[in-house]
Amino acid sequence: MKTVILIGANGKMGKAALTGLGKHKVITAGRSQDGCDFQVDITSEESLRKLFKEVGHFDAVVNTVGVCEYATFEEMTEAQWMTTVMSKMMGQINIVRIGQ
Repeated sequence: MKTVILIGANGKMGKAALTGLGKHKVITAGRSQDGCDFQVDITSEESLRKLFKEVGHFDAVVNTVGVCEYATFEEMTEAQWMTTVMSKMMGQINIVRIGQ
């Protein structure tokens, strides 16, 4: 049995991921702590560091969250691009970088 942190456990994808992790010890995390073991914001290094420190040892992380702005390439504003980059790209990178 492995210890797995599931980020985004309350969302549709998180609930689907949870069904496949039944034989493992699953620690849940999300933007809201409602129904989760921990609260985390993947766009915040401080929040991720706090999560990993509080959890302690774990074997894997499954992430099902990330904000993505939707518009045509020409219509996307810099603010929309930055929201997407900070969540979908840097959020994922920081989970691995800080979590290791």
